[in-house]
Amino acid sequence: MIARAPRVLILVASAFTFLFIYTQFYVGGGPAISRYASTLVRPSDPQQSAAPPANLDDFTIKNHDSAIVGETAVDSTDEPDLAIDSPDKEPAKLAELADDKKGGGKAGGSVAEKPIDKPAQPVHSDGSSIHDGVPKDFRFLIQGATGQELTEKIHYTRKCIKPVFTKDIDRDQILDVGHTLLNGSVEVDLFNTKAATVPDCEQIKLSVPQPYPKASISHIIFGVSTDLVRLGESLPAFEHWLANSGAQLIAVVTDHGKQSQENITKIENKFHTAGINATFVKPVSADLTVSQNHFAVLVDLVAHGDDNTQWFGLIDDDTFMPDLWPFAQALATIDHTEDVYVGQLSEDFQAVRHFGFMAFGGAGAYFSAPLARKLAPKALKCIHEASGGEGDIIIRDCVYSHSKAKLTMLDGIWQQDMKDDVSGFFEAGIKPLVLHHWKSWYREPMAKMALASKFCGDCFLQRFQFEQNTVFTSGYSIVTYPKGMQEVDLDKMEGTWAQAGRDYDFSVGPLRDRLPKDRKKSYKLKHAEITEKGELRQLYVYRTDRVHKDEPEEEEGESADPLAMAQELGSQDHKGSGKKKKPAAGAAGAGPEPITTEKLGRDGTMDEVIELIWTL
Repeated sequence: MIARAPRVLILVASAFTFLFIYTQFYVGGGPAISRYASTLVRPSDPQQSAAPPANLDDFTIKNHDSAIVGETAVDSTDEPDLAIDSPDKEPAKLAELADDKKGGGKAGGSVAEKPIDKPAQPVHSDGSSIHDGVPKDFRFLIQGATGQELTEKIHYTRKCIKPVFTKDIDRDQILDVGHTLLNGSVEVDLFNTKAATVPDCEQIKLSVPQPYPKASISHIIFGVSTDLVRLGESLPAFEHWLANSGAQLIAVVTDHGKQSQENITKIENKFHTAGINATFVKPVSADLTVSQNHFAVLVDLVAHGDDNTQWFGLIDDDTFMPDLWPFAQALATIDHTEDVYVGQLSEDFQAVRHFGFMAFGGAGAYFSAPLARKLAPKALKCIHEASGGEGDIIIRDCVYSHSKAKLTMLDGIWQQDMKDDVSGFFEAGIKPLVLHHWKSWYREPMAKMALASKFCGDCFLQRFQFEQNTVFTSGYSIVTYPKGMQEVDLDKMEGTWAQAGRDYDFSVGPLRDRLPKDRKKSYKLKHAEITEKGELRQLYVYRTDRVHKDEPEEEEGESADPLAMAQELGSQDHKGSGKKKKPAAGAAGAGPEPITTEKLGRDGTMDEVIELIWTL
């Protein structure tokens, strides 16, 4: 008996393990395939699903008083405050408003707005700011260098671009310019620009499309569902393509019940100040999840529409348009008087295979006015009956169940189900109407990139070939191919993103292999602005390899003790020793975590910066 006891215990333990797994995965609803990863994930908590209304028949929109933001905040769901299609974004943390200094306490609970401060200035080890005494010719460079962690000294080049506006531009063609972008560089010490030589600005003519016309686009209303923090963070991007356009933005504040009316109004007023016709509303029901609100916002859109409204768009807080005009022109090719459901599939065939034929959420789902007005009264019913809990699935099921409309795919709308390095996508000569995932799956300064569209319309991401095996993608990058371009097929998109392969052939293929670093040198756009004179100024940066911060290079006899090193370097004069310097702990003006330039790249190499000045 004693010898058999361990076997009995093993059998009992195995039985309990089986029962536990069975209960968790099958009684709880079974595992679900995540649309964002290949692994199996637990289904969402059924308690967070919307409870079916007492009457699933149509409800009247005009009586939906709760949709408009009022004085009384409703309770909100406990679901993490994440926008649909941003699963890898951690829930935004609430912080007190910077300007709420009176009274010393929080007004009406947690405050959702992050203070919008000026960017931190790089600080040298002697406590001096990188902006101190900067000559006029270098101010834009220094402004763009802020926060970029460049090497202390850089190679700096300037070129003046003279646009030649023309109507007859073949955007699919790579224009051969016959100049070089890489000559005429000077060495600049970012902490001593007074001693630097201003580089020559050779003028180069580029043929580009005409600027987009200025017109009212008041016939389109957009709806977004997200929390107040993410709304505030998304303001610069929304401002780029919505400001002064005439289009409306209706924003469902998913954490409305956790915010004071004062805080909501402050963020809403920031949108108004930016020129955006925005209205912040609370959810139609406190029981809805964020994903369900992604569809339910349609109720508010229809309530705010009028006889002039032709289209209603459901978007994410990271849906981005380089310019609203070409998108509106594309919609104008479709009959808005019929029931029409417009969008685009994922570029990833595996996502289409798993989740079906639908307008994938971040690229946007766009309804003609007749279809929107037909579906809005059935919103709660559609949410209850949907085969899945995600917003775009609810939209698809509602369209297919309550209308005869089928998906109309519009070229130029991109879901961008691509992670990490998406340079191959942007450098392929595409003409995007809608972009997505730019602040989660990958990170690019989208509003700064797309300033090119404000200057020369469809020239954003237009490609030009220069001497020295160089290709310029307007608004994104300058790329040189050190070993030549003989084997580089620029007609194919380079598969640079994670998991690029055959699953993307149907949408963006055929792809070419990603090039190794020794065959491709990239200067990426990091900063841009349109000046009061109407000039477009852009900075493209090439970063050299760095010594890993955890493994600093030590010179002979140098102390490895970080505290001793900081004290030693803090006492050195900037113009003295050539040793690698670090900001001294507690240096004047450094702040708790000063932003500093990297002192040197690997083997003493410097970063390279090319400024392009587009003049009228």
